[in-house]
Amino acid sequence: MNKIYQKPFPGEKNAGFTLIELLVVILIIGILSAVALPQYRKTVDKARFQEVLLLARDLYHANQRRMLETGSAEIALWNELDIGSPAGFTPEENGKWRKQYASHYISVYKVSDEIAYVYWYPSGKDMNLSIKLREPFRGVRCAYHNDDYVKKLCEAFGANSSNKWTLFK
Repeated sequence: MNKIYQKPFPGEKNAGFTLIELLVVILIIGILSAVALPQYRKTVDKARFQEVLLLARDLYHANQRRMLETGSAEIALWNELDIGSPAGFTPEENGKWRKQYASHYISVYKVSDEIAYVYWYPSGKDMNLSIKLREPFRGVRCAYHNDDYVKKLCEAFGANSSNKWTLFK
């Protein structure tokens, strides 16, 4: 019969890990992942929120330029503006533009001739940026629908805590 002989490394009795050593390593990895994953999610959400905020600012400024050129304060989306749609956004049949991520998406559409929405659903939460050109409340508003997590994201980028219209400059 074939027998397999294992020779220990020189100066050692055994070449493997004990069960206790493996359990300690698994425990350390579990603790690190429990601390790192929520922080990673917050970082990803902040980066995506920055993308949404820049998107709303670009639409707002492009609409301001259009208003100065044509005199019309009617809000427009990319197909009527002098800027192209950002990468990843595709038009849908109902006038919306959408960018799909793995578990959530960003949606941009006109509510009326005065207001456009940039909707985002971070980690299952609902948030929108409203873009308006006319007074009163001209600018971009961050609406967080009484959710503390999204409220903190909005406040981190300059929105006020009363959920009112805020002009992002």
